[in-house]
Amino acid sequence: MGAIDIGLEAIDRSAVFNIAQYTVVGKDNPANDTGTITDVDIWLSVGATNDVWFGTFSEGAANVLTCRDSESVGNVAAGSKQSFSGLDIDVVTGDYLGTYAKTSSAGIERAASGFADVWTYLGEKIDPADSATFAVNADDGVSLFGTGSSVWAGGDVGGVAIAGIAKINGVALADITKVNGVA
Repeated sequence: MGAIDIGLEAIDRSAVFNIAQYTVVGKDNPANDTGTITDVDIWLSVGATNDVWFGTFSEGAANVLTCRDSESVGNVAAGSKQSFSGLDIDVVTGDYLGTYAKTSSAGIERAASGFADVWTYLGEKIDPADSATFAVNADDGVSLFGTGSSVWAGGDVGGVAIAGIAKINGVALADITKVNGVA
């Protein structure tokens, strides 16, 4: 199993984007593998005092995003990188990382140029299967970064292709009738 990373490093940037009541998804650094996001870092310049969510998104048609999975982390402090671990957010290669704050005041650190874009939607679109057409903030990037573990997709074990395994401990697979004494 390998390491997954998604999004941009959570650092203090030159500008701020209001995420209060907005679903915000960064286009930079899509997920490099399929698996689970377990850790997310965010840098807010204005703290969210109510229910912050992180989620993964896929893009179907141009700028139409669908939330794959999400999780709430509660309140998030401002002024420095905040890290959340123990998360269980499904991700597929090519997905993007997003956030939503159910609060009247929250701002994420943002760079206004030099990046791949940020998608925004006025409203909550961070429940699994939520889908909408998002606006594009060209060249923006936000301080939202996730890591996790990829799932093993099979292939080989010790250099032997899974499909090529014919025997286990010298016994042909077709002849195995019991495992640990159970038929």
